[in-house]
Amino acid sequence: MSVPRFGGPNTAQLMQRWIQRLQRPPLGTSTTRYKDNARTSQRPRVPFPDMRTTPNKRNGMRSQYNFISEGSDPREVELWFNSLPVDDEIATKAEATALKEFLTGKTTVIEAGRDLTSAGATPKSEGDLARLWGFINDVALALPAQQDKLIELLETIKILPGAGAVDWSQLPGFAEDIRDRWDFPEKNPLRPEYIKLNAWAAIITKSGVVDLKHMAIWSFREALEKLPGPKVEHDPLIVGAAQWMIQAATLVRNAKGVDGPEGRAGPLFDGEPGFSDKRWRFWKIGFQSVQTAKEFREETKAFAKTAVESMNYAE
Repeated sequence: MSVPRFGGPNTAQLMQRWIQRLQRPPLGTSTTRYKDNARTSQRPRVPFPDMRTTPNKRNGMRSQYNFISEGSDPREVELWFNSLPVDDEIATKAEATALKEFLTGKTTVIEAGRDLTSAGATPKSEGDLARLWGFINDVALALPAQQDKLIELLETIKILPGAGAVDWSQLPGFAEDIRDRWDFPEKNPLRPEYIKLNAWAAIITKSGVVDLKHMAIWSFREALEKLPGPKVEHDPLIVGAAQWMIQAATLVRNAKGVDGPEGRAGPLFDGEPGFSDKRWRFWKIGFQSVQTAKEFREETKAFAKTAVESMNYAE
């Protein structure tokens, strides 16, 4: 039996079938954190804090997904850095000190950039670079309120003179570290940081520091173009994909390229790989359908609604 595709006469039936097939296992059944591949397994990650349950000012409800303000208090930043395990595979003392002093306002972005790319903190190998970028991304995910400052730091590092064989203008390995944290949910059950990772990838792509727009397609494909498997909780997939529209809808609307395997479509979408007007409309229908589906949590529906509002603004 063939699956009805977007654009045909059975679009409404398709979306209803998609909604009816959602299955949600009990919370807390997923424990896997990172993809066990050669790149990521070489470096331990900073223990990742659980998402807080904090008031959502937009709609008044309490949401496990309202994390944007985490790390806004300098004392919270100090506490987070002071609680880091002593482990040079996570960050050297020089790297941790340089980043903490910058984020707490004790040094300038130029000073922090120089400290991280020269003297004792100079990466001399691929492993050293992986450690530095991994640590910066750990901080971005643990302290989202500091992401603007981290983007400023990365922009500064890109224009610093090269040190040894390192061409800092390309931030070699930085985008790869973010990519390696993203994994296909059916292969690696959703981790708590999945939503934060999508938000960070969208924000940093919008800034122009690196180009990760292919990750937007991955997230939309998993959330809106596929029927969820029996072991996949679907709410975080929707909220994760919504981050791309909330943070960077205009970028997604105008995006080009990402053809081939990276941009391939899921089984529910009958269209070409990559970004297109047809695919944009399909994603919008998906987010609209979430808002009326009983299977989703109210907070998930709120994010889907905000995603649609952002898409309307970008059109």
